[in-house]
Amino acid sequence: MRATRAGGRRLGGVSEKSFIQAAVIAGACLVGCAWTEPVREGAGTLGAGWTERMTRDRFSATLSRARTVCELAASTAEYRMERKCAALAIDVLSHDGRDDAAAWAFAAEPMRALEQSGRCEALYDVGAVYAQARRKSESATRFAACARKCRSPAAALRAAAQFTDLQRCPDALAIIQETFPFAETDEQQVGLLDGVTRCSDAYSVSKNMAFVPRAVRRRYAALLEAREAERRAAEERERLARAEAAQREAASAARSACASDCSTGGSQCRASCVEGSCISRCEAAESMCRSGCH
Repeated sequence: MRATRAGGRRLGGVSEKSFIQAAVIAGACLVGCAWTEPVREGAGTLGAGWTERMTRDRFSATLSRARTVCELAASTAEYRMERKCAALAIDVLSHDGRDDAAAWAFAAEPMRALEQSGRCEALYDVGAVYAQARRKSESATRFAACARKCRSPAAALRAAAQFTDLQRCPDALAIIQETFPFAETDEQQVGLLDGVTRCSDAYSVSKNMAFVPRAVRRRYAALLEAREAERRAAEERERLARAEAAQREAASAARSACASDCSTGGSQCRASCVEGSCISRCEAAESMCRSGCH
Protein backbone atom coordinates (compact mmCIF):
# COMPACT_ATOMS: atom_id res chain seq x y z
CA MET A 1 0.00 0.00 0.00
CA ARG A 2 1.44 3.33 -0.97
CA ALA A 3 0.42 6.95 -0.87
CA THR A 4 -0.72 8.57 -4.11
CA ARG A 5 0.11 12.06 -5.14
CA ALA A 6 -3.27 13.25 -3.84
CA GLY A 7 -2.64 11.62 -0.49
CA GLY A 8 -5.11 8.65 -1.02
CA ARG A 9 -4.41 4.92 -0.63
CA ARG A 10 -4.19 2.19 -3.28
CA LEU A 11 -5.55 -1.32 -2.82
CA GLY A 12 -3.93 -3.79 -5.19
CA GLY A 13 -3.16 -1.05 -7.66
CA VAL A 14 -6.67 0.48 -7.41
CA SER A 15 -7.41 3.69 -5.54
CA GLU A 16 -9.55 3.43 -2.43
CA LYS A 17 -12.20 5.73 -3.94
CA SER A 18 -12.50 3.64 -7.11
CA PHE A 19 -12.74 0.46 -5.06
CA ILE A 20 -15.63 1.84 -2.98
CA GLN A 21 -17.50 3.02 -6.11
CA ALA A 22 -17.12 -0.41 -7.70
CA ALA A 23 -18.37 -2.11 -4.55
CA VAL A 24 -21.47 0.11 -4.44
CA ILE A 25 -22.28 -0.62 -8.10
CA ALA A 26 -21.79 -4.35 -7.62
CA GLY A 27 -24.05 -4.33 -4.57
CA ALA A 28 -26.78 -2.52 -6.48
CA CYS A 29 -26.58 -5.06 -9.28
CA LEU A 30 -26.82 -7.96 -6.83
CA VAL A 31 -29.91 -6.43 -5.20
CA GLY A 32 -31.58 -5.77 -8.55
CA CYS A 33 -30.78 -9.25 -9.84
CA ALA A 34 -31.92 -11.11 -6.71
CA TRP A 35 -34.33 -13.96 -7.41
CA THR A 36 -37.89 -13.37 -6.38
CA GLU A 37 -40.81 -15.74 -6.60
CA PRO A 38 -43.28 -14.62 -9.31
CA VAL A 39 -46.70 -13.43 -8.19
CA ARG A 40 -49.27 -16.11 -8.78
CA GLU A 41 -52.04 -15.31 -11.20
CA GLY A 42 -55.36 -14.50 -9.57
CA ALA A 43 -58.82 -13.16 -10.35
CA GLY A 44 -57.69 -9.56 -10.08
CA THR A 45 -60.37 -8.69 -7.52
CA LEU A 46 -60.61 -8.55 -3.75
CA GLY A 47 -61.97 -11.66 -2.10
CA ALA A 48 -65.46 -11.65 -0.63
CA GLY A 49 -64.16 -11.96 2.93
CA TRP A 50 -61.80 -9.03 2.51
CA THR A 51 -64.54 -6.86 0.99
CA GLU A 52 -66.92 -7.68 3.86
CA ARG A 53 -64.25 -6.83 6.45
CA MET A 54 -63.50 -3.53 4.74
CA THR A 55 -67.20 -2.66 4.65
CA ARG A 56 -67.63 -3.50 8.34
CA ASP A 57 -64.55 -1.45 9.21
CA ARG A 58 -65.91 1.55 7.31
CA PHE A 59 -69.23 1.19 9.12
CA SER A 60 -67.43 1.05 12.49
CA ALA A 61 -65.49 4.20 11.59
CA THR A 62 -68.68 6.01 10.52
CA LEU A 63 -70.45 4.91 13.69
CA SER A 64 -67.56 6.04 15.89
CA ARG A 65 -67.43 9.46 14.25
CA ALA A 66 -71.21 9.89 14.54
CA ARG A 67 -71.18 8.87 18.21
CA THR A 68 -68.46 11.45 18.97
CA VAL A 69 -70.34 14.26 17.22
CA CYS A 70 -73.67 13.35 18.87
CA GLU A 71 -72.09 13.23 22.32
CA LEU A 72 -70.63 16.67 21.70
CA ALA A 73 -74.02 17.94 20.50
CA ALA A 74 -75.69 16.60 23.64
CA SER A 75 -73.16 18.26 25.91
CA THR A 76 -73.22 21.65 24.18
CA ALA A 77 -76.80 21.83 22.81
CA GLU A 78 -75.25 23.73 19.92
CA TYR A 79 -77.60 24.06 16.92
CA ARG A 80 -75.13 23.21 14.16
CA MET A 81 -73.75 20.23 16.04
CA GLU A 82 -77.27 18.90 16.55
CA ARG A 83 -77.94 19.07 12.80
CA LYS A 84 -74.58 17.44 12.09
CA CYS A 85 -75.50 14.67 14.53
CA ALA A 86 -78.74 14.02 12.63
CA ALA A 87 -76.92 14.00 9.27
CA LEU A 88 -74.39 11.49 10.56
CA ALA A 89 -77.18 9.35 12.02
CA ILE A 90 -78.64 9.13 8.51
CA ASP A 91 -75.18 8.13 7.21
CA VAL A 92 -75.01 5.36 9.79
CA LEU A 93 -78.52 4.10 9.02
CA SER A 94 -77.87 4.09 5.26
CA HIS A 95 -74.37 2.56 5.37
CA ASP A 96 -73.88 -0.54 3.20
CA GLY A 97 -72.16 -2.47 5.95
CA ARG A 98 -74.50 -1.47 8.75
CA ASP A 99 -75.71 -3.67 11.53
CA ASP A 100 -79.34 -2.50 11.72
CA ALA A 101 -79.67 -3.20 15.44
CA ALA A 102 -76.43 -1.40 16.29
CA ALA A 103 -77.26 1.50 13.97
CA TRP A 104 -80.67 2.11 15.54
CA ALA A 105 -79.36 1.57 19.07
CA PHE A 106 -76.97 4.44 18.37
CA ALA A 107 -79.48 6.74 16.64
CA ALA A 108 -82.47 6.41 18.96
CA GLU A 109 -81.11 8.25 22.03
CA PRO A 110 -79.67 11.32 20.24
CA MET A 111 -82.91 11.69 18.28
CA ARG A 112 -84.97 11.73 21.48
CA ALA A 113 -82.75 14.47 22.84
CA LEU A 114 -82.90 16.37 19.56
CA GLU A 115 -86.69 16.14 19.47
CA GLN A 116 -86.95 17.61 22.95
CA SER A 117 -85.13 20.75 21.79
CA GLY A 118 -88.29 21.75 19.92
CA ARG A 119 -86.44 23.56 17.12
CA CYS A 120 -88.17 23.38 13.75
CA GLU A 121 -85.10 22.17 11.90
CA ALA A 122 -84.47 19.61 14.64
CA LEU A 123 -88.00 18.22 14.33
CA TYR A 124 -87.58 17.87 10.57
CA ASP A 125 -84.19 16.19 10.99
CA VAL A 126 -85.64 13.71 13.49
CA GLY A 127 -88.39 12.82 11.03
CA ALA A 128 -85.76 12.23 8.32
CA VAL A 129 -83.76 9.95 10.62
CA TYR A 130 -86.85 7.87 11.44
CA ALA A 131 -87.63 7.68 7.72
CA GLN A 132 -84.12 6.42 6.97
CA ALA A 133 -84.60 3.79 9.67
CA ARG A 134 -87.74 2.67 7.79
CA ARG A 135 -89.93 3.51 10.79
CA LYS A 136 -92.67 5.12 8.76
CA SER A 137 -95.27 5.62 11.46
CA GLU A 138 -92.82 7.38 13.81
CA SER A 139 -91.42 9.37 10.89
CA ALA A 140 -94.87 10.50 9.72
CA THR A 141 -95.82 11.57 13.26
CA ARG A 142 -92.71 13.69 13.64
CA PHE A 143 -92.95 15.26 10.18
CA ALA A 144 -96.59 16.11 10.91
CA ALA A 145 -95.62 17.70 14.24
CA CYS A 146 -92.98 19.74 12.46
CA ALA A 147 -95.47 20.80 9.75
CA ARG A 148 -98.03 21.95 12.32
CA LYS A 149 -95.63 23.71 14.69
CA CYS A 150 -93.44 25.31 12.04
CA ARG A 151 -96.01 25.75 9.25
CA SER A 152 -93.68 23.81 6.98
CA PRO A 153 -95.00 22.61 3.60
CA ALA A 154 -91.81 20.56 3.16
CA ALA A 155 -92.51 18.64 6.36
CA ALA A 156 -96.17 18.25 5.36
CA LEU A 157 -95.11 16.69 2.05
CA ARG A 158 -92.93 14.15 3.85
CA ALA A 159 -95.65 13.41 6.41
CA ALA A 160 -98.34 12.97 3.75
CA ALA A 161 -96.15 10.62 1.73
CA GLN A 162 -95.51 8.45 4.79
CA PHE A 163 -99.17 8.45 5.83
CA THR A 164 -100.19 7.47 2.30
CA ASP A 165 -97.72 4.58 2.27
CA LEU A 166 -99.25 3.47 5.57
CA GLN A 167 -102.75 3.69 4.01
CA ARG A 168 -103.66 6.47 6.42
CA CYS A 169 -105.12 8.87 3.87
CA PRO A 170 -107.33 10.78 6.35
CA ASP A 171 -104.16 11.76 8.25
CA ALA A 172 -102.42 12.68 4.99
CA LEU A 173 -105.34 14.85 3.83
CA ALA A 174 -105.58 16.53 7.23
CA ILE A 175 -101.93 17.62 7.34
CA ILE A 176 -102.10 18.82 3.72
CA GLN A 177 -105.22 20.89 4.39
CA GLU A 178 -103.70 22.46 7.52
CA THR A 179 -100.44 23.35 5.80
CA PHE A 180 -101.62 24.40 2.35
CA PRO A 181 -102.20 28.09 3.27
CA PHE A 182 -98.48 28.37 4.05
CA ALA A 183 -97.32 26.98 0.69
CA GLU A 184 -95.75 30.01 -0.94
CA THR A 185 -94.38 28.56 -4.17
CA ASP A 186 -96.01 26.78 -7.10
CA GLU A 187 -93.78 23.77 -6.43
CA GLN A 188 -95.00 23.48 -2.84
CA GLN A 189 -98.65 23.88 -3.85
CA VAL A 190 -98.37 21.29 -6.62
CA GLY A 191 -96.63 18.84 -4.29
CA LEU A 192 -99.38 19.13 -1.70
CA LEU A 193 -102.15 18.85 -4.29
CA ASP A 194 -100.46 15.76 -5.73
CA GLY A 195 -100.72 14.34 -2.23
CA VAL A 196 -104.47 14.98 -2.29
CA THR A 197 -104.74 13.30 -5.71
CA ARG A 198 -102.95 10.19 -4.48
CA CYS A 199 -105.51 9.86 -1.70
CA SER A 200 -108.55 10.48 -3.92
CA ASP A 201 -110.56 8.76 -6.61
CA ALA A 202 -112.82 10.28 -9.26
CA TYR A 203 -115.72 10.46 -6.81
CA SER A 204 -113.90 11.93 -3.78
CA VAL A 205 -111.42 14.28 -5.42
CA SER A 206 -113.85 17.24 -5.57
CA LYS A 207 -114.65 16.94 -1.86
CA ASN A 208 -110.99 16.50 -0.92
CA MET A 209 -110.02 19.57 -2.97
CA ALA A 210 -112.74 21.78 -1.47
CA PHE A 211 -110.24 23.69 0.71
CA VAL A 212 -108.22 24.80 -2.34
CA PRO A 213 -109.06 28.23 -3.84
CA ARG A 214 -110.96 27.94 -7.11
CA ALA A 215 -108.27 29.67 -9.19
CA VAL A 216 -105.64 27.28 -7.87
CA ARG A 217 -107.91 24.30 -8.61
CA ARG A 218 -108.28 25.46 -12.22
CA ARG A 219 -104.54 25.81 -12.65
CA TYR A 220 -103.96 22.40 -11.11
CA ALA A 221 -106.60 20.81 -13.36
CA ALA A 222 -104.83 22.30 -16.39
CA LEU A 223 -101.56 20.86 -15.11
CA LEU A 224 -103.13 17.40 -14.74
CA GLU A 225 -104.47 17.63 -18.31
CA ALA A 226 -101.01 18.59 -19.59
CA ARG A 227 -99.46 15.68 -17.69
CA GLU A 228 -102.02 13.29 -19.16
CA ALA A 229 -101.38 14.61 -22.67
CA GLU A 230 -97.64 14.17 -22.19
CA ARG A 231 -98.15 10.66 -20.81
CA ARG A 232 -100.22 9.69 -23.85
CA ALA A 233 -97.70 11.26 -26.21
CA ALA A 234 -94.89 9.34 -24.49
CA GLU A 235 -96.86 6.11 -24.79
CA GLU A 236 -97.45 6.79 -28.50
CA ARG A 237 -93.75 7.50 -29.07
CA GLU A 238 -92.88 4.29 -27.30
CA ARG A 239 -95.46 2.35 -29.36
CA LEU A 240 -94.11 3.76 -32.63
CA ALA A 241 -90.54 2.98 -31.58
CA ARG A 242 -91.50 -0.62 -30.79
CA ALA A 243 -93.33 -0.95 -34.12
CA GLU A 244 -90.36 0.42 -36.06
CA ALA A 245 -88.00 -1.92 -34.23
CA ALA A 246 -90.30 -4.87 -35.01
CA GLN A 247 -90.42 -3.85 -38.68
CA ARG A 248 -86.64 -3.60 -38.87
CA GLU A 249 -86.27 -7.00 -37.21
CA ALA A 250 -88.81 -8.59 -39.59
CA ALA A 251 -87.13 -7.03 -42.64
CA SER A 252 -83.73 -8.24 -41.48
CA ALA A 253 -85.09 -11.76 -40.93
CA ALA A 254 -86.71 -11.71 -44.39
CA ARG A 255 -83.45 -10.61 -46.04
CA SER A 256 -81.56 -13.36 -44.23
CA ALA A 257 -84.12 -15.98 -45.26
CA CYS A 258 -84.08 -14.76 -48.86
CA ALA A 259 -80.28 -14.82 -49.01
CA SER A 260 -80.25 -18.31 -47.52
CA ASP A 261 -82.74 -19.55 -50.13
CA CYS A 262 -80.65 -18.01 -52.92
CA SER A 263 -77.52 -19.64 -51.57
CA THR A 264 -79.23 -23.04 -51.31
CA GLY A 265 -80.58 -22.76 -54.86
CA GLY A 266 -77.19 -21.74 -56.20
CA SER A 267 -75.48 -24.64 -54.46
CA GLN A 268 -78.00 -27.15 -55.86
CA CYS A 269 -77.62 -25.64 -59.32
CA ARG A 270 -73.81 -25.91 -59.27
CA ALA A 271 -73.99 -29.46 -57.94
CA SER A 272 -75.79 -30.54 -61.14
CA CYS A 273 -73.27 -28.85 -63.48
CA VAL A 274 -70.73 -30.81 -65.54
CA GLU A 275 -69.19 -27.86 -67.43
CA GLY A 276 -67.86 -24.44 -66.54
CA SER A 277 -70.49 -22.46 -68.42
CA CYS A 278 -73.20 -24.13 -66.35
CA ILE A 279 -71.50 -23.08 -63.12
CA SER A 280 -71.26 -19.51 -64.41
CA ARG A 281 -74.97 -19.47 -65.19
CA CYS A 282 -75.74 -20.81 -61.71
CA GLU A 283 -73.61 -18.12 -60.06
CA ALA A 284 -75.26 -15.41 -62.17
CA ALA A 285 -78.68 -16.71 -61.22
CA GLU A 286 -77.73 -16.76 -57.51
CA SER A 287 -76.37 -13.21 -57.75
CA MET A 288 -79.59 -12.02 -59.40
CA CYS A 289 -81.58 -13.79 -56.71
CA ARG A 290 -79.61 -12.07 -53.93
CA SER A 291 -80.07 -8.66 -55.54
CA GLY A 292 -83.80 -9.08 -55.05
CA CYS A 293 -83.51 -9.64 -51.30
CA HIS A 294 -84.63 -6.34 -49.82
